[in-house]
Amino acid sequence: MVPTRTALLSVDDQLTAALIEDGRASYTDLARRADTTALTARRRLEALVGGQVLRLATEVDLARLGIRAEALLWITVAPGGLEETGQWLSRHPQVRFA
Repeated sequence: MVPTRTALLSVDDQLTAALIEDGRASYTDLARRADTTALTARRRLEALVGGQVLRLATEVDLARLGIRAEALLWITVAPGGLEETGQWLSRHPQVRFA
């Protein structure tokens, strides 16, 4: 039996709510909360992430890593200078991504 669109939305809503409460929950735990199987929970979450409906992100307490400050910068570079600027920045030991 193929689930209806309404049933999938309900499962999606329940999975999203469960992730908001505990982003580290296993597929089994998420399935239990959404009253479905672990396989369905995994497939629905993959569909939500793949369809850019849901985005998973990790937050790290930088102080625990000995990092006292963090800054996000938007930099404007001259036309044609983006690649060179990105490479230069990426070589700096305190730049996490460029």
